Order: sequence, then C-alpha cells, then structure tokens
Amino acid sequence: MSTRFTAQQFGLVAVVAAVFLGSLDQTVIVAALPAIVSDLQIPFDRLDQAAWIVSGYLLGYTVTLPVVGQLADVRGRALSFAGALIVFVVGSLGCALASSLGPLIAARLLQAMGGGALLPVAVAIVSDRYPPEQRALAIGVVGAVAEAGGVLGPLYGAVIIAHLAWRWIFWLNVPFAVLFLALAMRFGRLPPSYTKREQIDWPGAVLFSLALAALMAGLSREPIFIIGDDVRPTLLVLALVALVACLGWQSRARNPLLEIGLFRIAGFGAGIAGGFLLGGALIVAMVDVPLYAATILVVSPADGGLLLMRLTSFIPIGAILGGLLAQRWGLRLPTLFGFVAAGLGLLAMATWGTAPEPRRLWLSLAMAGLGFGLLIAPLATATVNAAGQGREASAAALFSVARLTGMAIGLSVLTAWGLQHFDDLAASIPLPLPVPGESAAQSAQRLATYAEAIRGVGAQVYHDIFQAAAILCFVGMVVAVFMGQKKERVKPLTRKA
Repeated sequence: MSTRFTAQQFGLVAVVAAVFLGSLDQTVIVAALPAIVSDLQIPFDRLDQAAWIVSGYLLGYTVTLPVVGQLADVRGRALSFAGALIVFVVGSLGCALASSLGPLIAARLLQAMGGGALLPVAVAIVSDRYPPEQRALAIGVVGAVAEAGGVLGPLYGAVIIAHLAWRWIFWLNVPFAVLFLALAMRFGRLPPSYTKREQIDWPGAVLFSLALAALMAGLSREPIFIIGDDVRPTLLVLALVALVACLGWQSRARNPLLEIGLFRIAGFGAGIAGGFLLGGALIVAMVDVPLYAATILVVSPADGGLLLMRLTSFIPIGAILGGLLAQRWGLRLPTLFGFVAAGLGLLAMATWGTAPEPRRLWLSLAMAGLGFGLLIAPLATATVNAAGQGREASAAALFSVARLTGMAIGLSVLTAWGLQHFDDLAASIPLPLPVPGESAAQSAQRLATYAEAIRGVGAQVYHDIFQAAAILCFVGMVVAVFMGQKKERVKPLTRKA
C-alpha cells in the first residue's frame, strides 16, 4: 500500500514537472531573442514581426485552453496529457529546426498549444486525487511550479545561450518531455476517461477559440498588416461577433464547451472574476517595473529584469502559502489577504517617485508578489470545486483563460492610456528651444532642467498606473465575499438529454 502510494506520488511529480517545462518556454525565449535575430538574419525592418516569437506563444497557449479542458474531462486525463506533451515536443522540434522567422513563429504556436494544455490537465489530475476540501494545497503547488517556470525561464535561457546555441533550448525539451510522459503514464495512474457517451463541443470550441485568438491578436502591441492596413481593429470586431455566436450556440448545445449555468454558481463566478482582476493587475507590474527601471532609474535591461524578479520570485511562495491557508481556513480569507497585499504593494510602488529607497523597492515588490501568489490557489480551487466532478479540467482552463484575458485587456488599456497620459502631462512643459544670445552652459542647463521635468512626468504616469492597478485589487476584495468555503461541495450539473 505504501509503495503504491509512493509510486503514484512519483507519477504526480512527473506531471507537475511537465507543467514546469511548459511554463519555462513561455519566457525562456526572451534571453535567446538577440541570438535568434542574428542567426536567422532577421532584418531591422522585420524586428516587429520577430516579437511574435514571444507573443505567438501566449496566443497559442490561450486559444488551446478551452477545448483541451473539455477534452481532458470527456476523453480522460491520460489521453490529454500525452497529447499535450506530444504536441509540445513536435513544436519544440519545429523551433529547433526552423531556418527562418515564419516557420519559427508557426512552431512556437504549435509548441504553445501543447504547453498551454498541460496546466489545466495537471490541475484536473491533482484534483482527482483529493476531495474538494483538500485540494487547495495541491492546486497551489501546481500554480507555484507554473509561476516558477515563468520566473526562471530567462535565466535558464541565458545559461543555455552562454554554453550552447539557442536551438538547444528546444532540443533539450524533447528528452525531458519523453521522460516526464513515461513516468506519468507508468506511475501516475491517470484515468483513461470519465465517460464515453459525451462528445466534444467542436463548434463551440472553434467559435470560442476564434474569439480568443482574434481578441489576443487585436489587443497585441505589434501591428498586424494585411495589404498594407493594420487589421487589429477588425480583429476586435471579429472577436465580438465570434463570442456572440459562441454564446448563442452554447445555449442549445448538448454538451456545451461553456456551461452558462456555471456562472450562476457564486464560487465559479467569483473564481473567474477574481482571475480576470488578478491578470489585469499583474500585467501592470510585469510590464511597468522593467519600464520604470529603464526610464526613471536609467539602468540596464538586465538590472530591470532583476528588479522585476523581486516581485515574481515571491509569486510561487505566495501560491503555496495560499494553498496552505485555504486548506486550513477556507477560500475566503486567503483571497481577501491576497487582494489586500497586492493592492498595498502596488500603492507602495506608486510612491516610488524618481529616487526610491532600496528598502521601499524591496518591500513593495515583495508584498505585491506575495499577494498575487496568495490568490492563485483559492481562486482556482473555487472555480474547480464549483464546476463539480467531471469538469475539473474545463474549469481550470476557463480560469486560466480569464486570467490571460485580463492580462491582454489590461496591457492594451495600460498602453493606450499610459501613452496618452504621458503626452498630456508632457505638453505642459515648455520645450527648451534655442534662445538667441545664451551661452552653451545656459543651453545645457535648460536641457537638463527639461530632461528632469520629463523624468518627473514619467514618474507621475507610473504613479497613476500603479494606483489604478491597486484599485483593481481592492475591487477584487469583493470577490472574497462570494468564495466558497473548503467544505463546500457542489453537485455536478445535469447534462442536457
């Protein structure tokens, strides 16, 4: 009995390790971009397209989540986990063999489809092992591992680049993925299926994935030109049309991809709303901390990345702590603590100004990171528990979609509003135009004064942006009121006949 338990736990470790491998590849490419641009001889006028090497992974990751969630619930964990890792391996091979930018972006999309599928399947697998009141810690561990992969990705990539060619980032995925798949299938005791009578909602999957893909692409910072026109506004319209069509189909589908009735369950709606707010607030820190370091502190990109790590390194710690607290006290308190801590951390970041004290930097970033981490386990657990047995993977996938959608919309709004806000404030500062008869020293002094004023404007913009993100977190405190407790059990919804 003890040996069997140990072997099963060993298989679960392999499942979680596969999630770590997939999450590494979300950010590992950042360190390899200069080497890729040089090796593939990407011209300067195509560097904006090279950004899709990074954002394409996020796109593929997101659009795959809903259908994989339902696939794992209907066809079983074993098939879905194996399929995800195989797709990830094929995509990794495509990246390693790519000889130009187009094939590399296509391979990254395929790789992301496999990597994105691993997280909801892993959450479903660990949820199968524990009853609703005991699964928060396990989900917190999975979330912590996924966050840790994103944190360590750039460092992992930098180590490989320092000793090997950039293609080895992808070659090394193959043996690791094969090993984790073999161990999980051999020791994990993954259930082959829940039921054989239900079918995948392919029309709903196509419509929802189309809506997500159009939304993510339409909100991207990189222009998408077709016949000389930027089609991002058109893609946003397409996203809305596809979403409306998807919801219309879901209302009459026999086995809908999105069960609208789930949103009437308080715990499910709270988990999804909390995930959206978490994503919207988190993206502010992820994007603006390095930008603040570069524009206000005037440090190197490497130092900006290290500054951000003071926040991101606390997210996995918070995820495990959130799971422990949820296991002991239920889901409401860690959700409340998480939003409060993240909000206070962001408010402290809003006070940085142009010359923040090192201790203030550390404390504010650590508090925000810990708060973001605290939210992962209770929000995801509330969503999974409320969905009921047989829908764990679908619920975990929708939670991830909500979080990523919050990040995409938050980034788009942040970029548009932040730039406009900066322009408005900078317009009130007189330009240091040449003055007849002034000396070189006087001209230099006026230029320095202008530069310092612009720097102050930048600090004000960051203050307002961090403050807006803090407000999102304080709004999220309302979510805690509707969170289920650790002993809450929700019966599965009745399928349509």
